[in-house]
Amino acid sequence: MKNKRNMLVVLAAVYCCCLILSNILAAKQWGFLGFTFTAGVLVFPVVYIINDMVTEVYGLKVARMVIVLAFLTNLFASLVLMLAIWLPAAPYYAGQEGFAATLGTMPRMLLASALSYLAGSFLNASIMAKMKQRDNARLMRRCVVSTVLGEAVDMTIFGLIAFAFSIPWDALALLIVTQAFFKIAYEVVIYPVTRKCIMWGRALD
Repeated sequence: MKNKRNMLVVLAAVYCCCLILSNILAAKQWGFLGFTFTAGVLVFPVVYIINDMVTEVYGLKVARMVIVLAFLTNLFASLVLMLAIWLPAAPYYAGQEGFAATLGTMPRMLLASALSYLAGSFLNASIMAKMKQRDNARLMRRCVVSTVLGEAVDMTIFGLIAFAFSIPWDALALLIVTQAFFKIAYEVVIYPVTRKCIMWGRALD
């Protein structure tokens, strides 16, 4: 159990780090081939891959604990960043506006990321666990189906709370669909790596 426990610590640390980064990057929108994404897509798919791995290797109960730990870690990071922004800047410090613009988290964005993350991650882990009970041999199906449903719920909740009434509805719908599609495609492409990690985790003592 020692090796498996050590791996869980590493997975939880990477999971928390990627979640914090994804929420910081979420405020940045960028375009590619006519589609709009947030920069959070650079790291957030890793969150779902680790979610799948922890659920498969350690079970639903441990996965839920890691999800809550990451949520609390991200909440703490957001609150500390907000406090740092509120601190009065030194007279010689000229970077206050840039610091606030880059690292500031609006309450609306914080609420959107928190609710969407919890809903999507819990759903992803629950579907993985239930499908494993029914058909333990079809790992790829579990990974893909759980990600499709988890990402659909995650991006819908996040998009509606974060951007409703602030960007056009057609742009919002396109943002939700393209981001969900990108993350799902990312997991499908990276599935061989996910599978190897899961197999490796299962083989540990």
